[in-house]
Amino acid sequence: MKGGLEVKRSWFILPVILIVSACTYSFSGYFPGYLKKVSVHVFENKTLMYGLENRVTQYFIDQMRKDGRFQLVSDEKAGMIITGSVVDYQKTPFKFDAAGNIESYNVTIKLELKFFDKVKNKDYMPEATYVGNGTFDVNSETEDDGIKRAVADIYTTVIHKLFQVSF
Repeated sequence: MKGGLEVKRSWFILPVILIVSACTYSFSGYFPGYLKKVSVHVFENKTLMYGLENRVTQYFIDQMRKDGRFQLVSDEKAGMIITGSVVDYQKTPFKFDAAGNIESYNVTIKLELKFFDKVKNKDYMPEATYVGNGTFDVNSETEDDGIKRAVADIYTTVIHKLFQVSF
């Protein structure tokens, strides 16, 4: 009886493993390979915060490098060109101490992004607005830490959508 029970368990586990591995493979397997060569243009700044476009663009590129699924190249070698605009920036108090002093701020960034498929000469997905949030502690961090976190938040959403489009 014990041997029959072991066989039944293995027949249950095998389909589960196959389903999970198939889902994992298809998630990255359907994204066109040529689109992994990316050129990112400096985002336009439509806010009043001087220099924000350079920082947001750099932090977005840093996230791409950290992600590892994309190769950053020149426009000539790119399969996909990413352009965009920083359309809104807000820094609002997030947490206060007992005396009413601000302990942390929340940074909110809105980016309009466009992903152009250079090979097919058309938008890979429609232009869209992405919102990201990041907090920073006033005693141990800088506003840039909040900006980096907000851009990382946006990047997570963007990547999810990029890979969904290919299905």
